[in-house]
Amino acid sequence: METYLQITGDTDGVTVEADGGTQTIRPRCHESRWWLAPTCRENSTECIPSLLYDYFGFPWHIEEVMQKAAVWEMPLAIGSAFADFSSTSGPYFRLPLTHDVVYVAVHPDIPNFFPQATMQIAFPRHSAREWQRGVASSMSATWSNSMIAHKDLGELAPDFQELLRRMRFYGEDYEHVSLAISTQVDQGQATLLSLACEWLQNNTEVWKAWVPVVTSCFPGHGLFGDGSFVSSRDNATTCRPCPPGSYSSPFYDYADTAQCQQCSPGYWQSSYGAVTCSPCSPGKFANDTGSTLCNDCAQGQYQSAASSSSCEVCDILQTTSIRGATEQSQCICKPGSFRGATGCELCSTGLRCEGGDIPLRQEEGFWVEVGSQNSLSVYRCRDYRHCPEGVPGNCASQRVGRACAVCRLGYWAGHDESCRPCQTLSMVYVLVVAAVVLFVGVFPFAAFCSCSSFTTKRTLVSFAIATIMGGQTAIALQAFQAISQLNILWVQPVKEFLRILAIALNGFQTGVTCFVEGTSFATWSFALQLLGFPAFVALTSLPAVAAKIGRGINLFSGLFNIYGLILVALLTAISIAVVMPLKCRKNPNLTYTLEAHPQVICWNSQEHETLVLLSVIGVLVYPATILSMLLWATYKYPRWLRSDRGVETLHRLHFLFGRFRPERYQCCLIFTVMNFLIAITPVCLPTAPQIVAMCVLLWVKQVVHCLWWPWKIEAANWSELVLSGCTVLFFSLATPLLDLEDGGTETQLSILLVIIFLGLPVCFVGAAICAVLSKRNRSHRYTLFLSHHKLSSSMLCRYIKVVVAKLAPAFHVFYDADNLHNLDTLFGTLKNDVDVFLAVLSANVFSSFWCIAEMTTAFANKVPMLVLRCDDPPYIGENFMDLSTSSWAEEQLFLLHSNGLSLEDVQATVAHVLKLPHIQFLRTGSASQQEASIIKVLQNVSGCPVLGEPSEGSVERARLLVCGGAQPEAISSMLVMQQLLQSKLQVPCYVVRHAAEIGLSKKASRLVVVLTQGIFAEEEFAELVLSTDMEGWAKVVVNDGSFDFPSPSLSAYRDLQNPELSAAYKSLCGSLALPFTPHLSETLLHQQMEHICRRLADDEQVGGESAMSRVLTRSSSMASPAQRTASSSSLPSQSDGGIVDDDDGNADYVQEAF
Repeated sequence: METYLQITGDTDGVTVEADGGTQTIRPRCHESRWWLAPTCRENSTECIPSLLYDYFGFPWHIEEVMQKAAVWEMPLAIGSAFADFSSTSGPYFRLPLTHDVVYVAVHPDIPNFFPQATMQIAFPRHSAREWQRGVASSMSATWSNSMIAHKDLGELAPDFQELLRRMRFYGEDYEHVSLAISTQVDQGQATLLSLACEWLQNNTEVWKAWVPVVTSCFPGHGLFGDGSFVSSRDNATTCRPCPPGSYSSPFYDYADTAQCQQCSPGYWQSSYGAVTCSPCSPGKFANDTGSTLCNDCAQGQYQSAASSSSCEVCDILQTTSIRGATEQSQCICKPGSFRGATGCELCSTGLRCEGGDIPLRQEEGFWVEVGSQNSLSVYRCRDYRHCPEGVPGNCASQRVGRACAVCRLGYWAGHDESCRPCQTLSMVYVLVVAAVVLFVGVFPFAAFCSCSSFTTKRTLVSFAIATIMGGQTAIALQAFQAISQLNILWVQPVKEFLRILAIALNGFQTGVTCFVEGTSFATWSFALQLLGFPAFVALTSLPAVAAKIGRGINLFSGLFNIYGLILVALLTAISIAVVMPLKCRKNPNLTYTLEAHPQVICWNSQEHETLVLLSVIGVLVYPATILSMLLWATYKYPRWLRSDRGVETLHRLHFLFGRFRPERYQCCLIFTVMNFLIAITPVCLPTAPQIVAMCVLLWVKQVVHCLWWPWKIEAANWSELVLSGCTVLFFSLATPLLDLEDGGTETQLSILLVIIFLGLPVCFVGAAICAVLSKRNRSHRYTLFLSHHKLSSSMLCRYIKVVVAKLAPAFHVFYDADNLHNLDTLFGTLKNDVDVFLAVLSANVFSSFWCIAEMTTAFANKVPMLVLRCDDPPYIGENFMDLSTSSWAEEQLFLLHSNGLSLEDVQATVAHVLKLPHIQFLRTGSASQQEASIIKVLQNVSGCPVLGEPSEGSVERARLLVCGGAQPEAISSMLVMQQLLQSKLQVPCYVVRHAAEIGLSKKASRLVVVLTQGIFAEEEFAELVLSTDMEGWAKVVVNDGSFDFPSPSLSAYRDLQNPELSAAYKSLCGSLALPFTPHLSETLLHQQMEHICRRLADDEQVGGESAMSRVLTRSSSMASPAQRTASSSSLPSQSDGGIVDDDDGNADYVQEAF
């Protein structure tokens, strides 16, 4: 409408509307539903109606008709009417039949819709340029049948295009259709649709020739059927364009057709109906079939070839600056790495690597050593000023060596770490040494000569106070130096103060490079430190020697006290100095160098070996000697006080004890040891334990001083308090600067903090609970009381206790040999301290007074009772009670009555015990069966843990075998041995009872033979011995206390006709049997077991990586072949108490394992 308004200027013919800053121009309806042309707008009766066809509410061609009406002054009244081309009954087709109107021909066959003749209004010839500018006053473009289809119809609908291509209409067809329209449609006898259907039905052969075969696919299409593309006509119903990611592949069966195939890896296609797939260009890849797009190679990858299904990965630590790299040469080093001799290498700490081909640089405080093959090794410098940032190997001016540690020959390091010419040092060095020598050397002589001037006590006390405080200050400064050795990131100016303090306390290394090469600087400086005190003693003794020779004055006693005081006072600094070669620091190249001399590589260089040797000498000469002499003197102090000569000795050692009160003489040793520990803490411990240890030492020293207040002079006590407090405060303020970069430091520190944090309430609660419990009940309470007959079931009850200790460690079991120390306490224990009473019913149990007394006491006091019935139960006859009580002594009956028990109680108890449910115990059964019975007992005890079925041991897995007799007590004794050995040695042990089991053993090489009463008379043991090559086994023989050694003929046991068996028995009896008495006290039993284990340790290994194997490995490696042979053939002698002492030195190793 903008063009209409510009051409005609007819503002009255349009309506301008504003909507959000934009204008919309619409035709104005001058009368209802009619737009009037300017020519007849004043008088609408002069206007000729003009119809436009309405399509979805829009009047088509309205602007064209408005322009023509205005330009050519045509009196038109424009309106719109609905048009339905499927029927002529609509208003668009009906109104021209009843009125004279002008209408727009919107269809090339529109005149055929009207029976009356129509006349076309002629306008100037069509001007394409004017129509391009929007001017529509000329004739509109003529209709072209060639534009009936879409330009891509051949690709989008080739079958329809083929239909149009084959379609042929002839003249008779047009004449027939036109005649039918004029004769039938106009008369209302038919419609256009019915005429079309009639023509199709009457001309089947004609239009069937037009329809293409649906499965004859054209290029760009493929066979399709059942919802997917197929490869055979049999499954196809139509053709469809090939989707993206595929292409049309033609083939011929009985006619031309095509199928869609997916693009291969390395190829792609993004369009529909494609006939080929395009290869991926270099730098791109397609790793799947049917790709619609090629992906760029990711950063760090490249591809130089086309049609690739993957990309090549750059070498390790390499990347590319862009995606889609096409050459390997585009791979560059990643940031944080650099190009080395063999490729890109990871940039370690101390290097600045920007990646690519940018040369690397060393960071400030680090020094880079370039190897023969351009390999790089990074070291930490002692001071950041030694190694400025720059190219690898860059050092500060006049500094040389690894890590730029030393100055060149002829230069020395000043206070600012810069190297200066030695001419500036010589005079200062001489003056300082001379001053020290004169002060210390002349002081005793001056004091002796001027002693008369110290006439008042106040003067002497003031001098003593000054001396003591000076020593205290020196010790505090040394503590500061020790704290400075911790892994703390010091800041200025504290860092500078600590460096000056270190120079003052280690001044002997100053200026060494003025005389020696830097390569041997560390050795010479350390040697000078070790020789410093002897040289100091030698120089300062010269005035005393002169006084002795010249005037006969003996000043050596005073000098001895001065030297001793200096050694004790400077022990911290001396200790720090002598352990210097042991304090190494880790470098980024994973090597260790000395912290004080980073040019020396730790543990891998001859220079460090020399330094370590000198360090050992220094430790032995200085701290070890001082502490040993101090410990000896402190130990002898009380004795020396009892003799005159001892008092003279103490006078010579006045520098040790004279400063403290006599009752606090131990403080010299305590404080000196603490000073030594403070000195070595930074060397011996990692970062986190360093902090904890240093904190504990400083606070313990402070607490000891506050509790003991040891100094003789009160001012010295307050001075010590202030100086120690300042040291603790200094350390506390420095801990936030702790260096946590060391791996694991933060974790270690957090664990220690949590332990300390949890330790406070735990200690408080534990102390409170212990106090309450100790006052509430000082006696022991037993979970289970074992009542048994001593002769028939003592070994069994020991086995029960061992198993209970294994299964339920919290249970406290009463076993008379262990817990009964006085018979008078037995009944009280049963009444008050027993939770569950277990009656072990074995042979003769009811014939024992004590067994019946225990049962009766438990029953009378309503103690819960359990009954364990053995496979050798006691005999209960009609006259049982009469027979039992008749054998009791009067004292026993009196004891029974004194505890409130009668014979009627005994009868009721026995009846009650027999009525209780019995837990069967098969004493000749396997270990698992017996353990299962014990588990049943425990399951009836309150608080018993959840216990599963016991596992059956395997002789095939056993490393150690236990054998013995077949009697019930003998079996129990062997089971006790098996349990204890397995627990102590931590190797599989197995009890063998039959000869066949020995043959099943595959790993065992050791055999423990338990000798019990009557064992040689048992056929099972004889068979076992005969089936076993006793000489081939490393065996240990033990005696459970019931075995009686037979006579040499063995005739007292059985008629031995077998010489092999006789020889085997004689061999067993010829071995020294170790004592093993399970029925006695637990303490003695464990001592016996330790010796049995020690005996087993004398021979070859029992198990792989067990504790015992480690013991055997160490002991066997130390013993000579002769000793090892002797240990297997001859055994040590038995000592009193059943304990045997070895002489081969293996006991220490066994104790370590156990």
